[in-house]
This record gives sequence, C-alpha cells and structure tokens, in this order.
Amino acid sequence: MRHYIGIDLGTTNSAICSFDGTQTRVWKSPEQSDVTPSVIYVNKKGHRFFGRKAFEMASGNEKNAAALFKRYLGTSKTYHLADADVDLTPVECSAQLLKVLFGYLSEEIRNDPETVTVITVPAAFNQMKKDATLEAARLAGIGNTALMQEPVAAVMSVLKKDDAEKLFLVYDLGGGTFDISVARFVGGHVSLLAQGGREMCGGRDMDRWIYYREILPWLREQFTLPEDPDASDKYVEMKRAALFAVEEAKIALSGAQEAQIWMDEETLQVCDEAGREIYLDLQLTRQDLEPLINQMAQETVELTRETMQKAGVTGEHVDQIVFVGGPTMYAPLRDAVCALLGIEKGTAVNPMTAVAEGASIYAESIDWENAWHRPKESVEEVPEEDSVLIRYESRTPLQVGKIAILVSDGKMRTVRIQSASAFDSGRVSVVGSGVVEVPLPEAGTYTFTVTIEDSEGNEPDVKTIEITRILASIESIPASHSIAVKALDRPGGVPVPVYLVEANDPLPRSGTMTFRAAQQLVGGSAGALVFTLWEGEIRDPVDDNRYIGTYRIPGNSFSGGIIPVGAEVICDYEMNEAGNLRLGVSIPCVGLRMEDQNFYSRFEGQVDLQDTFSLISEVNELLERTAQMKMRIVDEELDEVRKTLLELRNTLSSTSDQESIARAESDLMDCYRRVAMLHQRYANVIKSHDLQRVLEEFETVRDKATSDETASFQNLTEAARYSIDLGSSDFESQLLEMRRRIGSIRWRQDGYVRLLFSRIIQWPGDFEDRAAFDHLKAEGLTCLENNDCDTLRRVINDLAGLSRKKKNLQAEKMFAEVNIYRG
Repeated sequence: MRHYIGIDLGTTNSAICSFDGTQTRVWKSPEQSDVTPSVIYVNKKGHRFFGRKAFEMASGNEKNAAALFKRYLGTSKTYHLADADVDLTPVECSAQLLKVLFGYLSEEIRNDPETVTVITVPAAFNQMKKDATLEAARLAGIGNTALMQEPVAAVMSVLKKDDAEKLFLVYDLGGGTFDISVARFVGGHVSLLAQGGREMCGGRDMDRWIYYREILPWLREQFTLPEDPDASDKYVEMKRAALFAVEEAKIALSGAQEAQIWMDEETLQVCDEAGREIYLDLQLTRQDLEPLINQMAQETVELTRETMQKAGVTGEHVDQIVFVGGPTMYAPLRDAVCALLGIEKGTAVNPMTAVAEGASIYAESIDWENAWHRPKESVEEVPEEDSVLIRYESRTPLQVGKIAILVSDGKMRTVRIQSASAFDSGRVSVVGSGVVEVPLPEAGTYTFTVTIEDSEGNEPDVKTIEITRILASIESIPASHSIAVKALDRPGGVPVPVYLVEANDPLPRSGTMTFRAAQQLVGGSAGALVFTLWEGEIRDPVDDNRYIGTYRIPGNSFSGGIIPVGAEVICDYEMNEAGNLRLGVSIPCVGLRMEDQNFYSRFEGQVDLQDTFSLISEVNELLERTAQMKMRIVDEELDEVRKTLLELRNTLSSTSDQESIARAESDLMDCYRRVAMLHQRYANVIKSHDLQRVLEEFETVRDKATSDETASFQNLTEAARYSIDLGSSDFESQLLEMRRRIGSIRWRQDGYVRLLFSRIIQWPGDFEDRAAFDHLKAEGLTCLENNDCDTLRRVINDLAGLSRKKKNLQAEKMFAEVNIYRG
C-alpha cells in the first residue's frame, strides 16, 4: 500500500501528515503537538535539539540557534552557532528539520519504498527558493518528493470538510509570507482563478513591529540605550531574546486580552550604557496591537483586491474566506480582513495543519512514476477485443462513476458490471456505444468486473477495472510568476524579454521556443552561448525583474563542428503545478541536446545579504529614475514609492541585520513593480518627454555627426514618434538605438573621452578591485599626459569591466554576454 505524506515546512512552525486514500492523520511531535517550531539549537558539545525544546533553549541563548531559515532560502545567509562553532546554511537547516519531521512517521511508513512526499511552498516563492527546498529534501534523504503551492494544499484541506459548490478566497498568512488565492469549486472540480501575495509579509514581520513599537520604547524609558541598538553587537542577543518573548505573547493574545512579557537579567545577560542590567517586564494588550492589525489587514487586503481583480470577481461574488496560517488564529485580524472585504469568515479548518493535510491528499493525485510528477490520468481505456473498447473515469470527485462500452463492428454486446460492494448493473444490451453509471458513495478505490458477451455464444470476456473517488480534482493552477528569457530582438539588436510562462497561465505549461545564435561558437572552445532568466512581470526594462540565473551552452560541451551565426537554439521548457521550471536546449546543427543538466544555475541569482553597497546603489538608481518621472508626471503613488525608497536607503545604510536587509530587498522588488505600473499608466507622456530629451542631446553633437548619421537619426526620430502614436513596444529599442548613436558620435571626440575618464576616476569605491583600479587609473593619467586617446578608450573599457554599480555584478557582466536572439 502506498503512503502519501504531506509536509508544511513553515517559517515558524512545521507539520507532517499522511493520507491512506481515505483518511488523513497528523503526526504529532514528541511533545504531542500537531506542529513543530522550525528551530534548531546546538549546544557547546555539539548536541542538536529541534522543535519545541530548541525553541525554549533558544529564547535565552539565540546565538546557538537557527530559526526563520525558510525566509532565507535562496540567499547567501549562513547561521553561525557560536558555542559549537557550527555553520549551517538555510538549506542545511531545512534539511535537518525535514529529517526530524519525517522521523515522526511510523517505521513502516518511513521504510516503505512506496512512500511519497509532497512539500509545500508559498505561491510567492521565487525559483531560487523552490529549488533550494528541493535540495533540502534531497539532503534530508527523503525519497520521491514533489513540491506544491500552499494555497492549493489549503483548498484540498477545505474540501475534506466542505464540498458545497462555491467561490472562496484562501487567505494564507504564515510566519514569513502571505499568499492569496481565488478558488472556485463546481461539480467536484477546483479551479484557482488567480493567485497573489508577497514574501517577507507574515507573523515574523508582526513580531518585529511589536519589538520596534512596543518593546524598544519601553526599554528606552527604563534604561540608557544608544540611538541605534541594532548597530551594536552588544544588544544583538537582547533583541533576539525579546523577539522570542514577543512571539510567545502574540500567541497568548490569540485567546486572551493581555499577555505578560517578562525576561530577567540572567536571561538577557546584557547591561545598558550606564552599566545597569537589562530586564523585560511589561504587559501587551490587544489594544496595543490595533495599529499593527490595521496595517497588516490593509496591506494584505490591498494585495487581495489586486488578485480578485485579476480573477474578475468582486466581494459580492465570493461566498467565504478560508483563513490559513498561524497569525490568522488571531481573531481581531480575521475580523478586520472580513470587514474590509465585506465577506463572511468561512469554513473552519485548522490553520496550523490544513496545509500539511491538503498536501498529503494532493500527493495521491500525482503520477509518481513520472519523473516530472505530472497528475494521474483521469480517463483510461481497456481494449476488450478488436472491435470493443472499455473507456472509464478512473478518477472522479463525483458520487457516480461512468463506464463506457464502445462497439465498432455494429453488432450487439451484452454487458454486466458488478462490484464486491453488491452493485450489479444487470444485463445491459449495447449496440454502437453505451454508458453504465456505477455508485461511488465514499472517497476511496472501488473494483468492478466488466463481463461482455457477444451474440454468437462465445466465451464471455471478463475485465477488472478500478475507479477512485477523490475529494476533488484540481482543474487549473495558475502560475504565480512570469519567467522570461533575455535575448536580443534581432542580430545586433537590443535585449528584450521573451516569456516562457506568464503569471496566471494555467499550469502545468510546456512548450518550445526557438532562438538563434548571435555569434559563432566553435566546438571545444572556451566560449559559450548565453541567455539569462528573469522572474517577474516587468516587460521594460526586463532587468527590473528578479534575476534567477543563467543558461550557458559552453563550447566544450560538444567536440568538433561549429555553431554558426543564425543557427537554431531550441529551448524546451516545462513548468509543473508547483511552479518548478525545467529547461532543455538542443542545437540541431551540431546534434547537441542538453536536458536536466546543470547548465542553469540558481546560485548566481541568490541574494547576497552582506552586499548592502549594491542594494544601496540600486535604490539610488531607482530614486534617480523616479526623480526624472516626477519632472513629467504628478501622481501620489509616485511620491509614496519615493518615500519607501528613501526609507530603504536609510535602513540599508544603518543596519547589518540580515532580516532587515532581506525585507528591504523584497520591498525594493515591490518598488520596481510599482514604478513599472506607473510607467505603463503614463506611457505616452513619459515617452514623449524621453524622446524630447534625446533630441536635445543630439543637438549638442549635431555638428560632429556625418550627414548619413544625421539622416539616420532623423529616420529613427520619425519611427519613434510613430511608435508613441501607435503604442508600439518598438519605442524603447528605438530610443536606445538613438542614444547609442549619440554615444558613438561622442566616443569619437577626444575631448569627451578625456572628460569621461576624469569623471570615472573620482569614484574609486564604485570598483571591485582597488589594485586593478589604481593600475588602470595610473595608465589613463599617462595617456592624458601623452594625449593618447586611443589607448585611453581601452582603459575606460577595462574600468567598465570592474564597475559594481548595480546589484548583481555577475549578472551585469552576463547581460553584455547575451548572444542569442529571438528566432
């Protein structure tokens, strides 16, 4: 018997559940709890503790603990557990916790090779986080494993208790992320109409709000603290301990009007600036949390409305809200969300275990023999003889199954269908085709015998078939993110996004995209054909999306032969229901086929939480862009974005706290999205302004341009104006080409080259390698003295290669290397 396991690997708490085809079972921790805190503690002897015990030990000594590691999947963060001198990555922490959870299962289930597991991930998770979760499962030694989106799991759990036809919202606020889904259940079939959400929005963010708005002000009243305690290593442990206490108090407030936050001096073990031992002793009430609850409700409801708009529904269409996730156990939050949306509260599910239960149920629907874990087929066929075919619904959510008998020779057949549960269809005559309905009163698998007799007295044929009644079938799961390849629009053209999958496309989705080589690649050489992958919905510029990795086709991957310019580069892709992307590339001219090989690397797209310099540079660049937009448009949303960016710059400049940096990076990605929406809203105004500025720039170099360059620039100007009138996407590439022409004219001018070099060397901090910078600076100064502008141009190009002005330096180098174009 196959065992189906579901694991909710949560930010603050995790759970594991099994499903036997009929019933679910939540497996309890050693403390007999349905959930396990996602915490690891390592003492000075190297002994490791997990779950509740680790949480309790960490509350007074967090330097030896790892928590919240789900938040940091897909980043470069490392946990250093001081006393044992142990370093753990978020993937390693997740793997250890998964192994502990799997250990709760009975030995029979754990050791059964037929056991299969589904691990849930937030819909808001990006590709790096999904890939990292699968890597954690592999390290944990969990065999056949698949991922699924948490909202889908929540829907499956709801339908276990309530199978009435309805339209509902799944409001999933966990410890680290927020997911919102619009789901419709009709005739036993579930369709997710749209999904939305946000990373870095969950219970942990509520804890931090309480710390900064309630705990820290109280500490300032009682003790002498520096202006920014976060900037001092002395108070790091105090903050960590206080956050643990806040989480306990927040949980207590789910069932009470007030909660005590108390930690003695021995627990905190830190003195203030005046030498006094610090302690915590204050009460937190529900009234204290009202501003937080209102803020969280407003933020999540805004995202909910956006998602409802994508689905084409309003509040009056929605029958109920299903609340999932620990923070939703807090009644005032549920009440605030329902009031803002004007929708009833909805079906009662256990918000702490619903996702794990739903995952185990969903695991039964997967074809585990398929390497890509596609859903099982719901219709099967059994050939009875050359002219008779039995076609039946092998999986259905309905109480009645259908078995069709198809006869192609025009002769009559007598059919009888029976089951061990006393069902008997009697003798049914079939000519051409006939359908027999069979009862499926409960969820589970039913066995039927199908006896078919012909009119010539031959021995009847008897076939055995199985029909499984399932809780529901998932008809449609929308993609939560768009995935694009960055490629040139034509040979020598400009980079554009070529979308493989777009947000809210139904999953699974697969297809073939043809590109062409923009440069020659010789077999066995050190070169490569390269394209980059991006996640997000911003079409222009594609670089404003989240960079998730690079696919390289190296010359040493094939021996002999040449890939010429214009050769086909065929990209096969598939995204499954969980949103995992698979890429395969083939190049027919050299017979090269690369599938499921490590040419795509998620590690290049990981966020470096220690590189605040790059993030600050990126914030400054977006501030400059929004400042330019303010010169063209007036909009309150633009002012709000600029306010957020200024706050992010201040945060990144004043903290080394990696959680704050991760949140800032998430907020920055949201700012890019909002700026793109504003740009789209005022597209023609902004384009006309941009075109005018480029025309003014050209006037400054017109006397240096050749007659052919002037005529060509004029043709581009007319084409750009035409694109504005038509709303054509060609405008940006035309504008970029106009700027390139201006740059080319300036680059010929020795005076411009000398001025450019003088500006570049004023900012040595913008360069990676100071020694290389100093060497090139000295060489350039020599060129200035000797009036050697040709060599100076080469020096400037070399300096450009050292620049680190934007967030993903490695990615930036690869952008320039994109050498395929849209086929």
